[in-house]
Amino acid sequence: MVAELDCESPESAISSLAALTGVSSESILERCRKWRFHNFKRFGLRRGINGFDVAREELWRRVIQSETRPLPTSVCWFHASRVLPSTDFSEGLLPLNRMVDRLTESIEKAGIRRSRDHEGRYVSSHEHEQKIEHGSQSWGPDASLVKDATFDPAQNHFFRAPEAVVDLGFDLDAFIAVTVPCIVKFRSSADISEHLVDHALYYAYLSTWGQRAGIDCSWAWSGEGNLVPAEDILSVEFLDANDRRTSERWLDDEQ
Repeated sequence: MVAELDCESPESAISSLAALTGVSSESILERCRKWRFHNFKRFGLRRGINGFDVAREELWRRVIQSETRPLPTSVCWFHASRVLPSTDFSEGLLPLNRMVDRLTESIEKAGIRRSRDHEGRYVSSHEHEQKIEHGSQSWGPDASLVKDATFDPAQNHFFRAPEAVVDLGFDLDAFIAVTVPCIVKFRSSADISEHLVDHALYYAYLSTWGQRAGIDCSWAWSGEGNLVPAEDILSVEFLDANDRRTSERWLDDEQ
């Protein structure tokens, strides 16, 4: 069976899970509504440090009613960044070691200068050099399983600037002024874990109960120094420069 896992929205996640498991979308929604969210949280809290992992496993049993987890043939991932409006990703998503020279050239062409010492906000370029020397594990490109989770305050800094912009000491305010946040959606068949479907179901479950999707319902992916080819990019969404989701901080009592 060929089935792709796509968590662009709760609806696409449920449709993907239905195709993967054979459980209808209507049944998934109905069963999600039977386990109240405060009971789910209580279940997890009572089971110690890994309680919410146990709770997600229990959610799978209650909703899908199976102990097995299907592996999708491919997965859609969401890469958050901030780029010049003219960026077309025609070369694909580049890892750090292949991206820095192009990024530096385009930023300097936009008239942005380095400002390493300005208000102490910029780290010295040797930290960037250490990333290059450290190896491919830190090169990215990175992405999230759940699109909505890219707005989680724990990682929405990617919408402010790629790490290399800061590491290389460019004036961050000037960079922000001429760029826009974006989300690149792409597919990959590499490193697919059986736990992805658990997180997809949890994402759908949270939506059922009106809860925000945070990093706890997502899954991180790294290219580890490998290019994401242009043909694997499904869409590029340019967000409004003032989109509050790219910088907001959530209150604990909203979770």
